[in-house]
Amino acid sequence: MPPESIEKAALWFAGAERAIALHARGIEHQSKGVENVLSVINLCLATGNIGTEGRGCMMITGQGNGQGGREHGQKCDQLPGQRSIIDPEARRHVAKVWGIAPEDIPQAGYSAVEIMEAIHRGEIKALLSICFNPLVSLPDAGFTQEALEKLEFFGVVDFFLLRLPSMPTLCWRAVYRRKKRVSFVAPKAGCSTFRKPSIRLATRGVISLFMWTWPSA
Repeated sequence: MPPESIEKAALWFAGAERAIALHARGIEHQSKGVENVLSVINLCLATGNIGTEGRGCMMITGQGNGQGGREHGQKCDQLPGQRSIIDPEARRHVAKVWGIAPEDIPQAGYSAVEIMEAIHRGEIKALLSICFNPLVSLPDAGFTQEALEKLEFFGVVDFFLLRLPSMPTLCWRAVYRRKKRVSFVAPKAGCSTFRKPSIRLATRGVISLFMWTWPSA
């Protein structure tokens, strides 16, 4: 990018009456991700673009309702409400709500990177990946590719056929299913509704089965 373009963007942001720094996950997934995010936050603080209408710093999540899923405990080291899974009091509270014993709640699982390390150690032999391309999202693509190729079984559930070094053992295409009505809320507060679609299975080498028509919105 030409230096003049960077200077022009800085002048626009600094001189604007109100400005929002809106970024996707790219600046976070770099080796200096923490520093990148802190720089954006500091930029908003330095220019006064925070805390009032039309000003602020925000991130567009990389997955549909990623934050909402984490709030509901769909993360291997977290319970609902941002509670730590290793906190005894949090485990007792959630277990009471769920009607189970605290010891029935599993301990923290592996992160995505730790899963790849466990595959290399021979600890994990099979992997089911749901709407996630590890080669794109994880650091060290070479290390990740070697891990995927070591698996005895590699299943993929996704909306699209992923570009991977080798075809997964089994692929399912992902679709939204509903009985009556389901709402997907976007940052712009849009609401999408899908009709009940059919499900077909795609297996190794059968690319044509990944072609389908989206349900009507």
